[in-house]
Amino acid sequence: RLTFADQDVEALQVFHDAHELAPDRSEAATWIEKTRHKLADHYLALGLEAHASDKLEEAIGHYESALKFDPGNRGALSGMADATLAVNYREGLGKAYYEDGLRSFHTGWLEQAKSEYGKSEKYTQTPQLDARQQQVSIDLAAARVTVAETLESENKFDAARNEYRLALSLDPDNAKARVGKESCDVESHVAQIYRDAEMSIVRGRLDKALELVDEGARLTQKQKDRFEGLKNRVQEARYDSLYKDALTLERDGKFQDAIERYAALLKIAAYYKDALTRKETLEDYVQRAERLYTQAVGEGDAAKKLELLRQIAQFWPDYRDVADQVRALAKAGGPQ
Repeated sequence: RLTFADQDVEALQVFHDAHELAPDRSEAATWIEKTRHKLADHYLALGLEAHASDKLEEAIGHYESALKFDPGNRGALSGMADATLAVNYREGLGKAYYEDGLRSFHTGWLEQAKSEYGKSEKYTQTPQLDARQQQVSIDLAAARVTVAETLESENKFDAARNEYRLALSLDPDNAKARVGKESCDVESHVAQIYRDAEMSIVRGRLDKALELVDEGARLTQKQKDRFEGLKNRVQEARYDSLYKDALTLERDGKFQDAIERYAALLKIAAYYKDALTRKETLEDYVQRAERLYTQAVGEGDAAKKLELLRQIAQFWPDYRDVADQVRALAKAGGPQ
């Protein structure tokens, strides 16, 4: 009833339950085989549809699902091979990689086809043919593992993961492919964390970037140096942010605030750019402004007072009420 209602996953489980209850009866085993093929065909159709729409990652997922139910499905293997090679080609692996990959698969399929065409002459038993077909898949899987290992050594973890997935679809018992895929699953995730951290740096979200760097460094086994370098970039961006903030305050005439910001920067980066020189210059300006202003306050001669205030205005126009006093004295008849 379930399979006729196209509830095939549920139907398959019920058929397995039935087979466990009566393993010597053929009905359940027959229906298990039929249902597995039906599910494989369903996912193969989804994969081909996604493939035709250029949704390659989605197609690969569907092909994988098809192969779980029918490990030797030729259409799913071919589709997955083509989609995997296309995805990796788009990631910059080059035309030669793509063409060599396709050639290896086509050659493998030709060898298998040759065995099938000649089975009536060369083989008298199906197990021999099955063994030959299996060997072709094992050889193809081994070739993809070699490619994957090369990509992994170049830190191209997404591409390597795709190759390992393809190798496992050809030979589910390939231990190197299984271990490699598990490693690349982690490293691909870590690579995405790295990209997210880089974007956080660009956006100025340095605390978030540092959080991502710590997470990635904790998870990775093969990208620790990259995260150490990224951590240095976060620190450098933090220095630069403090420096630019201080510089903006300085240009806005907020010398005291700028001095505090430069001091905070120098506390964590003692010789960053010209921060020390700028801080000392601003401190000198503050002292000079206070001294000149005090003199101006006690000066009874309007002309001398105006001169003192104008000295302050030359290097710190926004100091206290200097600008207002200069305008008032000048308007009252002081020197122009």
